[in-house]
Amino acid sequence: LERHLTPFISHLHQIAIDEYQIDNYIVLKDTNHLLIEIENINKELNDKNINIKNVTLITGDITSLYTNIDQDDGISTLTKFISSYTHITNFPLSLNAFGTAMGTALAPPYANIYVFCKEIIALKQFIRKYSSRLLLRFFRFLEDIFILLLSNDILIINELQNLLNSTNPNLKYTFETSKSNIHYLDVNIIINSTLNRLETSLYVKSSNTFQYLEFSSSHPRHIINNIPLSLSNRIIRICSSTTSKWYEFFNLFTRLLSRGHNATNILRKILEMEYSDRHELIHRPKKSNKKDTHKNVTIPFHSQLPNIRLLLQNEFSINIPENIRFIYKCDPNLSNLLIRSRYPHSFYDIVPEPDTNSLGSNRCQNPRCITCKYIIEQDWFMSTVTNQIFIIPYSVNCGTSNLVYLITYTLCHSQYVGTTSQTLRNRLNHHLTAIKKKNWHDTTGPEHFNSDQHSIEHIKIIIIEKNYINEQHRLDREQFWIKTLRAQLNANT
Repeated sequence: LERHLTPFISHLHQIAIDEYQIDNYIVLKDTNHLLIEIENINKELNDKNINIKNVTLITGDITSLYTNIDQDDGISTLTKFISSYTHITNFPLSLNAFGTAMGTALAPPYANIYVFCKEIIALKQFIRKYSSRLLLRFFRFLEDIFILLLSNDILIINELQNLLNSTNPNLKYTFETSKSNIHYLDVNIIINSTLNRLETSLYVKSSNTFQYLEFSSSHPRHIINNIPLSLSNRIIRICSSTTSKWYEFFNLFTRLLSRGHNATNILRKILEMEYSDRHELIHRPKKSNKKDTHKNVTIPFHSQLPNIRLLLQNEFSINIPENIRFIYKCDPNLSNLLIRSRYPHSFYDIVPEPDTNSLGSNRCQNPRCITCKYIIEQDWFMSTVTNQIFIIPYSVNCGTSNLVYLITYTLCHSQYVGTTSQTLRNRLNHHLTAIKKKNWHDTTGPEHFNSDQHSIEHIKIIIIEKNYINEQHRLDREQFWIKTLRAQLNANT
């Protein structure tokens, strides 16, 4: 599915123009794309005689984007979008993949399309009130946004933020503003009032400790020797002024020296890049994905290994075809052993991190909370089928979210395991409403509860687990508890 969704992203700008008459909405591919767009903005400032002193720089973030997309709304939005624009990319409408779990590869295009469909409506409302001239640019890279607003009015800025936040209760935008400089991605964006243009320099997080590969590290020499070259390339591309460029070159020189790199090699690589054309580096197209005709031979790397190709040719008179390529691989290290590079296929057996001070399940003590009436206050729970007891290593109450809960019907001792990303309070309210309205589509609970001799008074609920790292973790653990507790009502779903 990810392979079919990704081509839509490059068309979002054109869709914004054609369908919503918004020509300044841009979904960024990477830092280079941002730098190219800043060049275009500088040209526009000059051509239209726009005074940069009237521009406000705004960066924003969508809080916990991936986990806050409602699954039903996400699928509905995506289906509607694809149905409307399938002609753009020849998307196969027969592809039935919407019921599957969202993996990491699918997340970026899925989130991009979902957010586009929501925020473009807010931008249309904003432009309808203030005109498109005010919104100089609206950039987004996944959950990070960058806005150039042709206004210094804080009320207008707040209204834009409120419009974005009102499009969907699950998407929360936070704003930071500046009249002088702001950072976005790995770029410092600076207003140069004298030249009436935007300048850029390298942004470095305060937490960056610059742990480049040490010169003595057991890696192929060409990798070690070209570290200064690749880092210099980045400096040339991002730094628009000579002053900021040489400032970063000096920092790079001292940082690599502290990692044991050769001073002569560092200077040679810096000077090699210093005369490069910045415009050419920024606009250089990416290498095309031509079919690789090489046959790779993978061997473990060791610093004492000679050049294998030369050794075989010179010492053993073996003529190796040019399409044979030797690829080195690193031996397993401590990082490989301790760090998981990708999510497991299933979170079924992965227990969430327990709380430091676990007090079990408790009432929230809010006098207006209805859930407090039904919640069980204890630090353990039990299967009514197996009589097995389990400890609750968490501190939870009615206001806790991202959890798995257990409902026990005290009259017949039937149990139901459920999960929610919302608070327990909200989820139980849905259950109670479904019981009163006899809504059988909610779960099997309402149908069971409207049978003879049952009443709402027989409900008892307890939170049994929380602290999930993502939605799939929570859903997999729900299945774990359904099976472990042998929940009778889940067996009927």
